[in-house]
Amino acid sequence: SIIQIEIDPEELGRNYPVAVGIEGDAKAVMESLLERVRQGEPRPSQQWVAEIGDWFARRKQRLEDEGRLSGLPVKPQRVYAEIRRVMPRDAIVALDAGLAPNFGQDRLNFYEPRSLLTSLDLGGLGFSFPASLGAKFAAPNRPVINFNGDGGFLFNAQEFETAVRYGLKVVTVIMNNGCWGSEKAYQRHAFNERYVGADISNPRFDRYAELFGGTGFYVERPEEIGDAFLEALQVDGPSIIEIPIDPDEMPRPARLSDVQAPQAGT
Repeated sequence: SIIQIEIDPEELGRNYPVAVGIEGDAKAVMESLLERVRQGEPRPSQQWVAEIGDWFARRKQRLEDEGRLSGLPVKPQRVYAEIRRVMPRDAIVALDAGLAPNFGQDRLNFYEPRSLLTSLDLGGLGFSFPASLGAKFAAPNRPVINFNGDGGFLFNAQEFETAVRYGLKVVTVIMNNGCWGSEKAYQRHAFNERYVGADISNPRFDRYAELFGGTGFYVERPEEIGDAFLEALQVDGPSIIEIPIDPDEMPRPARLSDVQAPQAGT
């Protein structure tokens, strides 16, 4: 069930059906709810607690299994497994939109508030890299990492010059599958693998970083990802880690039912 709090009543249930819609300022509503909880004796649902515990257990097992994925090019799930193993607990992470970064939505762990920056599923390609620069200005003593696909990074790649000019210690991870991953996934699953404008060509992103005066890493083997990431964290300035990933690793799109496959003869 979804409970939506909106100061604008026109927004209630606009994108998703809600069980309860509350018109009001989010902060004021939450303060009222918390006060009500303090006055009473909250009784957690044992069924709900058990269900949450089951979710955690299944996620833990899935992530452990993904850490053993082999083969080249590396699977994006394995990329996150290797980085999760060495990620600083106080890191700020910016996730871009697109297929490769979206693998990270539930594959990273966060231990402090204000640690995840993401445009969610709003299609904000190119968001994560400039967002990470802003995060580094705001929190200069925390490690800042951004995750991108190859296409998404090129939306704002020119801002790497900004990072070099200001000496921002930001680690950029680019998972390169040589395509617009989300669009290609829809074309695979809904349009019988009829690909149009889905494949793209790129520069070597590690060399791109070096041409601007930053530091570049090119990592093909999964067992080398963690060491490259730790080395990038020590660089005095911005860095890019380019990782070629499996272009055939494409999950079935969540909104596939909204897309109609072409009919015969059309």
